[in-house]
Amino acid sequence: MSTITANGFYGLQDNSTQDGAGEKGNVVEAAIHETKILIAGATVKMRLLQDVYLSGRRVAKGNLVFGTCRISGERLHIEVSSVLIGNVVLPVALAAYDLDGQEGLYIPGALTREAAKQGADRVVNQSLQLSTLSPSIGAQAASAGIEAAKGLLSRKARQLKVTVNAGHRLLLRDQSIRR
Repeated sequence: MSTITANGFYGLQDNSTQDGAGEKGNVVEAAIHETKILIAGATVKMRLLQDVYLSGRRVAKGNLVFGTCRISGERLHIEVSSVLIGNVVLPVALAAYDLDGQEGLYIPGALTREAAKQGADRVVNQSLQLSTLSPSIGAQAASAGIEAAKGLLSRKARQLKVTVNAGHRLLLRDQSIRR
């Protein structure tokens, strides 16, 4: 007689069983659904690679889940706050972990881009530090225009972008379960 196992988000100390499945883990496998260039706050589309039970409801393998990302160092952190199943929105607290077991997806070179971004900020700020000695209206308008351009260029340089590739495997961990 074969036993059907189902993945669920249960703590390691929770010995709950379902269909005789035994102890459950606290992660489920997923993959990035499409190659995309992301900035902080962007939405990441992921595909579940196995069935999972969330709030007692089965979410089938292949279902799409969406998370919001933030970039920190060489890690892309993704948080999922809800999952849509049919016409029901389930509140969840899931975080993406890379296959190395660390929170966030490892994005090589993101730290280098961060350093380049900071360098660009400095260049923009230093090169546009023009002070005008003339109190004329034209000089004041030119100075205001330069300050506006400086602000725009500075914000654009600060926007860090990372690329995630379709098929990148990851783990989604239930953050409501403490280690």
